[in-house]
Amino acid sequence: MKTWLLRGFLSAHFVATIAVGILLTATQHTVAQPPSDADSSSSDEAPGRVVIDRLGDPDEDSVSQPDDTATLPEVTVTAPFPRQPLGDETVISASSTETARRQVGSSVTVITEEDIQRRGSRTLNEVLRTVPGFDVTPRGGPGQQSTIFTRGTNGSQTKVLLDGIPLNDPSSPNRAFDPANFLLDNVQRIEVIRGPQSTIYGSDAIGGVVNIVTRRGEGPAQVRTTHEGGSFGTYSQATTISGSTENFWYSLSGAWFTSDGFSAVSAGTEDDGYENGTLSGRVGALLTDEWDFDVSWRYVDSDVDLDGFMADAARNLDNEQFFLRAQTTVTQLDGMLEHRAGYSFASYKRDDRGGFQSFFDGESHQFDYQAKLTTFDDGCFKHSVTGGVEHIHEDILQDTSSMFIFFPAAASQFGTGGFVENQFAVNDRWFTTAGYRHDDYSRAGTADTYRVTSRFLIPEAQMAVHGAIGTGFRSPALAEVAAGFGFDPNLRPEESFGWEVGAEKRMFDDKVVVDATYFRNDLDNLIVFPFPTFTATNIGSALTAGVEVSGQVEFGPDTFLTASYTNTKTRDNDTQNELLRRPRHKFNATLSQFLCDKQAQVSLNMRFVGDRQDFGATLDEYFLVNASAWWQVSKNVRLFARVDNITDEQYEDVLGFNTADISAYGGVTIALGGYDDE
Repeated sequence: MKTWLLRGFLSAHFVATIAVGILLTATQHTVAQPPSDADSSSSDEAPGRVVIDRLGDPDEDSVSQPDDTATLPEVTVTAPFPRQPLGDETVISASSTETARRQVGSSVTVITEEDIQRRGSRTLNEVLRTVPGFDVTPRGGPGQQSTIFTRGTNGSQTKVLLDGIPLNDPSSPNRAFDPANFLLDNVQRIEVIRGPQSTIYGSDAIGGVVNIVTRRGEGPAQVRTTHEGGSFGTYSQATTISGSTENFWYSLSGAWFTSDGFSAVSAGTEDDGYENGTLSGRVGALLTDEWDFDVSWRYVDSDVDLDGFMADAARNLDNEQFFLRAQTTVTQLDGMLEHRAGYSFASYKRDDRGGFQSFFDGESHQFDYQAKLTTFDDGCFKHSVTGGVEHIHEDILQDTSSMFIFFPAAASQFGTGGFVENQFAVNDRWFTTAGYRHDDYSRAGTADTYRVTSRFLIPEAQMAVHGAIGTGFRSPALAEVAAGFGFDPNLRPEESFGWEVGAEKRMFDDKVVVDATYFRNDLDNLIVFPFPTFTATNIGSALTAGVEVSGQVEFGPDTFLTASYTNTKTRDNDTQNELLRRPRHKFNATLSQFLCDKQAQVSLNMRFVGDRQDFGATLDEYFLVNASAWWQVSKNVRLFARVDNITDEQYEDVLGFNTADISAYGGVTIALGGYDDE
């Protein structure tokens, strides 16, 4: 779909949804009343009562606190599609099946939809930079190429999912996912799991997993639209219509983002603009009491101006992406046995117009099935076993007339894997998981991984001790096994062995919570392209280790502080040098204050990034100060604003590439329909 056509469609979509929302609102004045107190008390999962899915008047007991670490709530861990409405609790994906947060031994962070709105975040880049152990390095302004670093591992070693769809790009040189083009419209929560996770998620999950979960419509139909404008000629809009009936739910969204940007390279003078149009949706149906079906999709059409290294360039990159997930779930034996089967599809089309004149196409297909059997649940001892299989097929196509002679014109590979995971609980204090997985890839052979996690609660001391140990792998990308002057038939998957141990402590009636974790990850068989052969070879090994500390302090009913600090040591075992662009020290803190009986909030964010190495140079440390605020003008209207880089700090994330100066943005969100419109 061409950009002009997408823009026209989005405009029509916006007008149509507003019209429908007004009509629905008028209708619901007479027929759609909120459930009574009796109704709401009888069911905690009443459709439409999820606070983060509506704009209504904030309630002291239900407002999600601005938590960068998400360690406080007793929450639920879910599969790609939750089987039931989420409720008010935060949820995470750290296992193959639903598991309470208090039972999870791995390090996890959850960012809710309300957290995203309060921070004023528009892109995945902005959100991930606040997560402990994570860093994102964009090469310039909006839409420019970005790399994710997880506990010192690189972007190709972090698996990114959208409703369970693998987003790692098969057409990229190392299958890394670029978060620069991912807008946050229609996103309900982002779940981040750190440490090797290949036992459940397969290839690429060496450093961790990011699972993005889209909104599930609940309650009477609601239309919500957001408009924002600000510095660098930036304008964005997003419109969503969502709702549910007794057996059907839906959420449909269209978003548009445009910015004049600024020069990507430090030595450049011309602005490098960016446009992004995104259409996304999720629909599902409860076919019977034991059988449901869910479909999620996202289409992205973006266009960004690119610069060459250290100089302006007449280059333009058009990205077209399409993602799809279809899943069905069946339960038997009063819920003791659950079956889940799904199909995922991802398509990438990149057209580089300018100096390189090349295009890259990549597709991946995944079929997966898993079953969970609860064997014991007598109150003292609980046990369940989950087994699953999956098959993935990847294809790439490249313009053979381009200058990228080391990339294959066309190639494909497939992989098949299976896993089994046991979950144990003893006396509601000790929780552990143990899993094993075997994968077989057509070009790179086999990989075996395992993971064991444990969490032990000490209620008397208001403490929890947690730990995990496991292995991960990354199967070579097609550009690595089918490119170069020659082919190495012995190329093996990258491997990792990682472990972590930590403790969480609550103090002063849960007004202070601190969690500290030590982690270590040993990486082997790292794939490099040595000069002059340019043939992928397993010759690298590296170490990443460090400490993550996160916490939250409640100074009063209206004042909260969340903070995290990460100390990461990295080492290339061959050269004994630090790995590039990984800061040793990183600190993030947010102080939030509710005002006017929680009808408004102001927040101050501070982020420190230490110095790091980058191709023969040392990038200086930097300290950023950002501010955001929102005001609930009425139950249907919210105003918001933010100022980034208040002190106008001059800094670099990547050598030779610019970052934004002081900038300001503001906008409005309007919601029509739903339970809040009486």
